[in-house]
Amino acid sequence: MPDNKTTIPRSQQLISVMLKLKAAMVDAVPDHPGEGNINGQDGQCELLDHYITLLRGLSSNDPRARGTILNIAALPSYFYDETSWNKTPKISALITKMVSLARDILKVEYL
Repeated sequence: MPDNKTTIPRSQQLISVMLKLKAAMVDAVPDHPGEGNINGQDGQCELLDHYITLLRGLSSNDPRARGTILNIAALPSYFYDETSWNKTPKISALITKMVSLARDILKVEYL
């Protein structure tokens, strides 16, 4: 059983996909100086940052770990409900990979 200082097994792979997704989202839409990003990108990137930070700090036996992974598995509805700009093939593939990894972690770690 891992101690509280170890990260969730396989979370590094999930974090890597989330970082790639964030970079792809930033590249997909230019910033609008003085207006913020009109397509919701800023909030979505902040949300990814939030979950990445949580994953880095949680162990698999922390009760918050399962909830964090469940939330990540549910992120596509947030992304697609908010905007259509992120429906590019690259971003869609990264979102699909992120969700697939999150669901695999849930099956392996928590079922």
